[in-house]
Amino acid sequence: MSSQFRSSGSERRLTAVLNDEMFCLEQFRGWIMVRKVVQIDSSLASKIGYSRAIRVANQAYVSGTTAFGDGGVTGKGDAGIQARVCIEKIGQALVECGLRLEDVVRTRVTLARIEDWEAVAAAHLEFFGEIRPVSAFYAGVQFLHPDILVEIEADAISE
Repeated sequence: MSSQFRSSGSERRLTAVLNDEMFCLEQFRGWIMVRKVVQIDSSLASKIGYSRAIRVANQAYVSGTTAFGDGGVTGKGDAGIQARVCIEKIGQALVECGLRLEDVVRTRVTLARIEDWEAVAAAHLEFFGEIRPVSAFYAGVQFLHPDILVEIEADAISE
């Protein structure tokens, strides 16, 4: 187990890694919160400083998720396949946070090409058709890797 204590002003944080899982105890304005951090194994994450997901209380936030992995981009040239991979990865991150796709209340979908919106919408409907989270679709973005066509973020709340 490793831990570190940091204090700055009215905020105090104790970070601990237990069984390869990162937890933070934060004190802010008299409240103590447990924050679970889901790490991502990516050189980009260490360059930028982000996590796959964060859970605080009954809420989880999953960062922008793409179909990029060790072997490159899954579904190269097919935004529908990439969207399905993104949502499956989001589901895995939520499970690590103790939530499920059924707990998703908001998604944000970013596309490189506007013409891919229907294929991505069909994948979104597959997973979220019954759940009906609030959502936004954006298009015309250039991603850091040229084969990435879609990125999806999700927020979830458990009961």
